[in-house]
Amino acid sequence: MKRAIVIILVILLVAGGGAGGLMMMGVIPNPFNPTPVGPALTGAEKAAAELAARKFKPPAAALELIKVDDMIVPVIMEGRVTRRVFIIARLQVKSAVDVKEVESKVRVYQDAALSDLVPFFQKYYVDNASVDAEIVKTRLTASAKKVYGDLVLDVLLINVFEQASPGSR
Repeated sequence: MKRAIVIILVILLVAGGGAGGLMMMGVIPNPFNPTPVGPALTGAEKAAAELAARKFKPPAAALELIKVDDMIVPVIMEGRVTRRVFIIARLQVKSAVDVKEVESKVRVYQDAALSDLVPFFQKYYVDNASVDAEIVKTRLTASAKKVYGDLVLDVLLINVFEQASPGSR
């Protein structure tokens, strides 16, 4: 009797797993999650619809990006440089008309960003072990808004990483 119960349980387990797998692969319809029935498509129509869904849609216009020279922010703690934070970023400008005006103030932007980041990192690294890219992007965007106003849409953070200074560890 015990054997019969065990055999029946094993058969139910295997059958249920097989039916579930067939439902997941779409071989048999899933009665618990019925899909709406659409028009029947032939193989060629299905392939064409799939290609249309995956087709690359180019942007309406090229992004206007201004290169900002790479910034190296020293982290000064206890009177010495303990590490350096390297930042590579680009400024996204509203239109091509604004490019010259933004390019003329890139040095002012860098100065404002560094003036903001140097004291920030002194306090930040007291509690944190590594740099957070989101916080850096937020600070850079705030500096861009102060310097440029609405001319700059966004700051694209290409890379941010830190390096320990020699002899600091």
